[in-house]
Amino acid sequence: MALTFQKARREQVRIKVSVAGPAGSGKTMSSLLMAYGLTRAEFPNISEQEVWGKICLIDTESGSGSLYVGKQVGPTTIGEYNVINLVPPFEPQVFVDAIHMAENYKMNVIIIDSLSHAWAGVGGALDQQGAIAARSGNSWSAWRTVTPQHNKLVDAMLQSPSHIIANMRAKMDYEQVTGDNGKKQIKAIGMGVVMKDGIEYEFTTSFMLDYQHNANATKDRTGLFDGKYFVIDANTGKQLYQWLSSGAVPAPQQPSVPAPTPASAPAAPEVDMERVNKAIAALNPLITAAAAEDRDGTIAKITSIIGQPNYTICTDINALTALYKAFAPAE
Repeated sequence: MALTFQKARREQVRIKVSVAGPAGSGKTMSSLLMAYGLTRAEFPNISEQEVWGKICLIDTESGSGSLYVGKQVGPTTIGEYNVINLVPPFEPQVFVDAIHMAENYKMNVIIIDSLSHAWAGVGGALDQQGAIAARSGNSWSAWRTVTPQHNKLVDAMLQSPSHIIANMRAKMDYEQVTGDNGKKQIKAIGMGVVMKDGIEYEFTTSFMLDYQHNANATKDRTGLFDGKYFVIDANTGKQLYQWLSSGAVPAPQQPSVPAPTPASAPAAPEVDMERVNKAIAALNPLITAAAAEDRDGTIAKITSIIGQPNYTICTDINALTALYKAFAPAE
């Protein structure tokens, strides 16, 4: 590898932010508002509908990520953003696939809600490590299989051409505080994140939320939020974009292999997302019911039909139709 010696400079890059906090601290809403501010600042001349159309939320919370459409938060009305619904098992590769899907749809901001499922959710890294260790009897060697999967997910976030906002659950601890009425009360506080140790250092900025939705930066390369306690809103995203746009324009990267000419490049198949979303919505209750009776058998059946366990990121309407027929009650 050839070595180079040059002056350091800050280039315009895509922001990578983490938002952590206990349940109910407002991670999803904060991320949506930040994503809106980022996109509105970057595309000042497009409509509100177009702004929200450039935002995608990868949802691991059983569809709850779609519940914010139409909410009014200060001057901002949450519009119709895009959603990729994930279901167990939450293998790291499923998150990688979802990120690439959002990239293929040219999403400006990708929100992962929540990244903790890839680590501690059903089928996540800890689940896989435990299963391998139980079979082999060697806990340490099990990490040799799991760690590369985790690293691949981190690389997918860091190398994404989209802005990334990753939500993570906070480990809970409690402290005794004096309330406004002068009485002692117990307050839940976040103490680190439910994710592999050190994950915060992969991000440009990491926020921690409390139950009053106040954010403080536990790590901040921008210097915008050091020592501040505030509620994340659209202006937070605007500030991040202004910081990004003040950097130097990065030099274009040379592709490692020649790109195909337009004449030889295959045309991308047209995807009718309205039909796809309707098919997935029809499948959800059928697969939920089947998984309640036989989770492993359901996963195996899905994989045998569409080639992967997570049907919610499949855009092949023929495969989804076949899946529906496989799970629909016999008439």
